[in-house]
Amino acid sequence: MEGYEKTTPSSEDMIESYAAVDRIEGDLVILEIESYSITQNSEVPFSQRRTFMADVPKFTMLTVAESVHEGDLFVVKHCPEEVRPIRPAPEEKARRIAFLMSLV
Repeated sequence: MEGYEKTTPSSEDMIESYAAVDRIEGDLVILEIESYSITQNSEVPFSQRRTFMADVPKFTMLTVAESVHEGDLFVVKHCPEEVRPIRPAPEEKARRIAFLMSLV
């Protein structure tokens, strides 16, 4: 396509959010990514958070973690075109599990 140049989003154009591993299908990790930044996260009730799904190559996730399992939680930077894993988020995962257990 003439005049078209693919650009890579800069880190400033991306939102840093939590992403949960929904499932692993072969070489793909299917993430459920929150539509809110980490700083906005506490302002939105857990039950009202909007999310979207994205496929990420497993090798990409393994650049920030030794292993990847269903239910793991990560911090990712994302925009509509790309998802970049940043780090595992075990403290947030533990906080969410404790919250859910308090509801039972």
